[in-house]
Amino acid sequence: MVNRRRFITRSGWVLAGLPWLSACTGHNLLRGKSSPSQLSASAQYKNYITHDAVELAERVRRGRTDAETLLRVAIWRLNVVNRQINAVASLALQQAQTDLPHAHKPPFYGVPFVLTDLHIAMQGVATHNGSQLSVQEAAEYSDALVLHYRRMGLVIFAKTTVPELGAGATTESIFFGATRNPWALERSPGGESGGAGVAVAAGIVPFAHASDHHGGLRIPASCCGLFGLKPTRARSAYPVNAVCALRTHHAITRSVRDSAALLDTYHRTRQSIAPPPPSRPYLQEVNQKPGQLRIAVMDTPIIPTFVHDDCLLALKDAVQLCKQLGHSVETAAFPIVPTAQVRTAIHTIYDMELLSAAQEMLIGQPGVSLEDKLEVATWGRIQNARRISGEDLMNARRIFADLTHAFSLLQKNYDVILTPTLPVPPPLIGYWALDQEVSIFRTHLDSAIAFTVPYNITGQPAMSVPLYWNDDNLPIGVQFAARFGDEATLLRLAGQLEKARPWFMRLADK
Repeated sequence: MVNRRRFITRSGWVLAGLPWLSACTGHNLLRGKSSPSQLSASAQYKNYITHDAVELAERVRRGRTDAETLLRVAIWRLNVVNRQINAVASLALQQAQTDLPHAHKPPFYGVPFVLTDLHIAMQGVATHNGSQLSVQEAAEYSDALVLHYRRMGLVIFAKTTVPELGAGATTESIFFGATRNPWALERSPGGESGGAGVAVAAGIVPFAHASDHHGGLRIPASCCGLFGLKPTRARSAYPVNAVCALRTHHAITRSVRDSAALLDTYHRTRQSIAPPPPSRPYLQEVNQKPGQLRIAVMDTPIIPTFVHDDCLLALKDAVQLCKQLGHSVETAAFPIVPTAQVRTAIHTIYDMELLSAAQEMLIGQPGVSLEDKLEVATWGRIQNARRISGEDLMNARRIFADLTHAFSLLQKNYDVILTPTLPVPPPLIGYWALDQEVSIFRTHLDSAIAFTVPYNITGQPAMSVPLYWNDDNLPIGVQFAARFGDEATLLRLAGQLEKARPWFMRLADK
């Protein structure tokens, strides 16, 4: 087994020092195009960072910039910061060259974009899933989600780092080393989409694809000072490796309207399993007043765990802001459920999904030993999954159904539930890592997902909003959840919060 700590000290080894990456910043990256601006990439970056994806696309459509310039700046920024933060798993520059031109100019025309390197195939690029189990062969096709993003005009040029099989709350692995938080390099950026959060927080891209299996979009958003909306189950469709369809795909963004505008595009896929479409575009909701919302505040998670004072202060700050904005706020409690049964059900379902993902990666690799390839905690969870019976699985699904019903009853009385996103500030690298004995890892994971995982189970939309930084200048998000299918309420509230407490230009200095 590779020494994990030796890999972690080599953060950025995948791309750092590659001469052709540096050279990319000085060449035309899209065939047949020349940049209208002769400014250096560093000078262009100062302008690039002041715009969100919606505005960048509009500037391309109006001819004020072009896709080549934006891509060059994104790669220049990647080259500057990746040695420190280790956000990118692989590049896809050849694929980026094929993304333009379009016969029409779609919503995100010419905007640089990155994919999370987890169970998402992009033709010509390997999917590693953060694991030594990866065969590292280029995919022969692109998944529907990738094709959709490209139709929307996004220029996909890289895939971002993840924990092994997306199985943790931090983005650290033997395979890629540690991805580091731009706000404090010794701290975790969260996971499963930690590389995506870091790529946005470090200014490489205005927003990034992310997936959320147990909080894996909202946790990095909280750790990195960003906006992270997990849509309603199946809103963005494309369930992958799902025993209970717990994973949802969307994006980590700096602006609320980028999240709304991307959410609008999913309706173009005409997915039959998706919840009903909104009454008007989500992008229009961002500037609508939410009215007086009934908000339930909960400071004790459904999985009992310690909640740090800084996270409680962030919650108190959000409560005061919501009251100032005219909302009705009162203390409430999560539905009374048998805690031990809920924890058992969570581990049963998630371990089974992990086993399914590992077995899929074994296809075409006869004789490969999972124990030799997987990290300590991942292997422990695989062993547990192999002991799970059909009765265990059905009991877990019943508990999930009971929990979903309990939350639906609770939200008859409230428009929104407000909690911390995480019970602790971004922890030190290694604290949530997969190189720990499985019982210790489970305790840490239970704490990390205690506030986020209920909404993966119920399928409700939930968002992490960056309203608070502690005395160490670490971002601490708060989470708002709405009824099933009601992203509109969340986006109206998020738009109001963004105006009252702007965060867009609050950037990590890395």
